[in-house]
Amino acid sequence: MTRFRFRFATVLKARDRDRDAARAELASALRTLSEAQRRRQETFAELESGAATLAATTAGGRVDATDWIAQRRHRSVLHAERDAAAAAVADAETRVAAARSALVNADRAVAALESLRDRDQASHRAAEFAAEQRVAEDLFTATSSRDGGAPAGVDAAFSS
Repeated sequence: MTRFRFRFATVLKARDRDRDAARAELASALRTLSEAQRRRQETFAELESGAATLAATTAGGRVDATDWIAQRRHRSVLHAERDAAAAAVADAETRVAAARSALVNADRAVAALESLRDRDQASHRAAEFAAEQRVAEDLFTATSSRDGGAPAGVDAAFSS
């Protein structure tokens, strides 16, 4: 019985490594997205807190101009951070989508080669089984022709 050898085993291993790399890239992209979303949420929370503080400062009637200007400047910085965080989330979402697409393509490539391997392996098994059958038939034919007919005990069982 010959050993099965898949012709594209090296290609399958390379595609499997590519799929593993695509999985790692997707995991990295998902971590980046999670971090960007967390930063965006923190910025939104700080903006809301700053708005409440600014409203409380101006509600008393008397306003310290220096404090008010500092708070407005801080809100401007927070608005810029909010925009940067939103852009980071959008970039991370794009990266996640690209990584998912790459992983799907890598999965398809590996699945195609695995399907080919399974089909070749089934064909190999069928050919091996057929070869074993031929060997058994040749052995049976050689034994029966050497003994001058049917194997021992076959004639006796049917002659009664």
